[in-house]
Amino acid sequence: MSVGVDLDEVLVPYLSLFCPFYNETYHPERPFTPEDFFSYRYADVLGISPDECREVVRVFERDSARFREQRPLPGAVEGVKALARSHRLYVITSRTREIEVSTRALLERYFGGLFEDVFFTDQHTGDASRAKLKSSICRQLGCSVFIDDSPYHCADVAQSCGDTRVILFGSYPWNWHARPCHESWSSWRNMPDFD
Repeated sequence: MSVGVDLDEVLVPYLSLFCPFYNETYHPERPFTPEDFFSYRYADVLGISPDECREVVRVFERDSARFREQRPLPGAVEGVKALARSHRLYVITSRTREIEVSTRALLERYFGGLFEDVFFTDQHTGDASRAKLKSSICRQLGCSVFIDDSPYHCADVAQSCGDTRVILFGSYPWNWHARPCHESWSSWRNMPDFD
């Protein structure tokens, strides 16, 4: 069985590293925490334009030592190893290709050999011609299961890939409202049976 797995906030933390960077670099007078992110649309939370937000994220991902400090979420390595014993696993991330090398290095360092491949949807570039929906990648791979922390991506895959089991991962401010709408899984430590 093929399983599509999101990267940020599913395999590794992102906002817990982004917020201190943003606060120190751009917004020291009123610090943001991950709990402030009622939406995963950063511009909405930070009160800046989408273009400004893309630039802030680009600087964080390209230049910040904090971004390079990403480590797996608790239980992620063990959970992925367990899944990889009997399933083909693919990372399907909204990250852009601009950070493909560092993303692949991160996955190799902590999850070496456990994922068949990594797919970048380029959804946050501001260039709609480059962006792909995660549902199109799930269809292409024939994913039987899709795991993501975003209600948007879960709804997209649920609507477009009717036979795919969709799991909303984590208990985050941006996804708590969607938990009744999807099968949910709060952490790697309470992973459901996939067989």
